[in-house]
Amino acid sequence: DDGDGDGEDDEELDAQAAADMYVEEWNLRKSAAASLDVLARLYGAALLELFMPAVTDMMNSPQWTEREAGILAIGAIAFGCSAAMEPYLPSILSHLITNCLVDERALIRKIACWAASRYSEWVVWQGDPATYLGPFTEAIVGRMLDGNKLVQEAACSAFAILCEKATTELVEFYPGIMSTIAEAMGFYQVRNLRLLYDAVGTLCENSGGAVEREDVAERFLPALMGKFMTTALTDQCLFPLMEALTTAASTTKACFIRYAEPTVLRCAEMLTETLAQIAEFEAQGFADEDMPCNKEYIVCALDLLSGVADAAQSEMTPLLEHVRFVEMLPQLMLDQSPDVKQSTYAFVGDIAKWSPGILAPVIDGVMPLLSDSLVPQLVSVCNNAGWAIGELALQFGTGLDHYLPAIVPKLVACINRPNTNRNLVENMAIALGRIGIHSPALAAPYLEAVVHNWCLAMRSLVDDDEKASAFRGFCNMIMINPDAVVARFILVCDAIASWRDAPEDLHDIFHQIIYAFKGSLAPELWAQFYANMPVELRRILHEQYMLS
Repeated sequence: DDGDGDGEDDEELDAQAAADMYVEEWNLRKSAAASLDVLARLYGAALLELFMPAVTDMMNSPQWTEREAGILAIGAIAFGCSAAMEPYLPSILSHLITNCLVDERALIRKIACWAASRYSEWVVWQGDPATYLGPFTEAIVGRMLDGNKLVQEAACSAFAILCEKATTELVEFYPGIMSTIAEAMGFYQVRNLRLLYDAVGTLCENSGGAVEREDVAERFLPALMGKFMTTALTDQCLFPLMEALTTAASTTKACFIRYAEPTVLRCAEMLTETLAQIAEFEAQGFADEDMPCNKEYIVCALDLLSGVADAAQSEMTPLLEHVRFVEMLPQLMLDQSPDVKQSTYAFVGDIAKWSPGILAPVIDGVMPLLSDSLVPQLVSVCNNAGWAIGELALQFGTGLDHYLPAIVPKLVACINRPNTNRNLVENMAIALGRIGIHSPALAAPYLEAVVHNWCLAMRSLVDDDEKASAFRGFCNMIMINPDAVVARFILVCDAIASWRDAPEDLHDIFHQIIYAFKGSLAPELWAQFYANMPVELRRILHEQYMLS
C-alpha cells in the first residue's frame, strides 16, 4: 500500500516510516555494517569462517529484526569477500530472491534489494541467464511495483546498479522491464519518480543501441512522454524527467522522431517564458546572480533539444524554424550563467551539425561569442564552444575565415596549456583539425607550436568520424607547412599508428605524408630514424603502410 490504507495497515506503515528514519541516520547499526565492510576487505576468506554460520542463522530467524540485520551483513561484506563468497552465493541469492524479497516486512524487502544489488556483477558473470540473471532481474524489477515506497526506492536503486553491471545482457528481458517502468510511472510519487527517471536514463545509456528497436522503445516512450507533457513547471520531478527524456531521445534515435514536435514545442515554451522573465528582471536592475528565476529551465530545455536533435537530425530544421529558435539565440548566448552558456553552445554545435542553414543569418553574432568563450578556466563552457566551432567549420568552411585569426591562436593556447582537462584538449584539437579541412593556410602557421600536444591528444581517441575529420584537416596543414613537423615526425607517426582501421582516403593521405618524409631524408638518416622507432610502432607502420 502506498499510504492510503487504514487501521492495522496504517500502523504498520507508521512503524515502517519510523524505522526508515532510524536507518537513514548514522547510528550503531550502520557503524557495525561499515565495520564489517572494513573487516571483509582486510581479512577476506578468513572472516567467513566466523561470519557465515552466525549470519545464516540470522537470515532464517523468526525475528524480522534479526533477518534484516543478517541481510545487511551479507550486503556489507560483498566487496571485501567477493571471491571467497562465491561458493555461498547460489544459495544466498536464491534465499534473497525467493524469501527475503517477498517477505511480509517492507524493511526486509528493502534491505534485500540493496544486498542483492551488491552481488549484481557476480550474477552477470555467471553467463547463465535462465538460472541466474533472469530470476535475479525479475525479482528486482518486480519489487519496483511494490506497494511500499521504501521498497520502491531500494528496487529502483538496485535496478540502476544492475543496468550498469549487466549492460546489454539485459536486452532479452527488456519487454518485461519496460512494461514495469511504464506501470510504475503511473503511481509513483515524487521522491521515487526521481529515482525511476534516473534508472530509465541509466538503462538507455547502457543498452548498447537496443532501445533503438521500436518494439522496445514503444514500451516506455509513450509513458515517459505522457509524463513530460503533463508534469507542471513547478513540479520538482520535471528536471530529472527531462534528463531521462534527453537520454531516451538520443538513444532511441529514429523511434523518437514521432515525439520530436511536441517535445520541441514544450521546450520552446519553457525557453520563451524564462527568457521573458530574465529580460524583465534585467530591466528592473537585477544582477545575474540575484535574479529570482530558475535558469535550470533553460539548461534542461536546451539539453533536451540536443537529445531530440540527435534523434531527429535534419528533421529538426522545420521544428526549430517553427518555434523561431534563432530569435532566442542571441539572448541565450549572452547570458552570464556558465551553465546556460555550456548548454547553449552544445546545442549550437548540434544545430550546425544537422540544421546549419538556421544559423546562417546570425553567424556574425555567433562566432565572436564562441571565440570569447575559449577560456580554459571555464572547462565546460570552453569545451562546448570549441566543439561548436569545429562543427561550424565543417559546415561553413571558408565562410568563417574572417573569424579564424582570432580563434586559431586561442585553440592552440588551450591545447598547449599545462595541466589542462584532457577532454578539453581533445576537443580543441578536433576543432583545430576541422578548421584545417577548408582553411589550412590559416592554421598551418601554428603547426610547429602545436604538433606535439595535438598528436598526443589525438592518439588516444577512438576511431570515429570526429577523429577522421580532424586528421584530414591536420594532414592538409602538414602539406602546406611540412617543415613544421620534421622535428616531431615521430609523434606524427605515432598518431597515425593509433588508427586501427583508417578510412581509405585517410589511409592514402597518411601513406603520402610518411613516404614524403622518408624521401626527404638521406638513406642513412632515414635508417637511423626508423631504427630509433619503438618496436611496436615499426610493426604497425610496416603492416599498414609497408614501411621499412
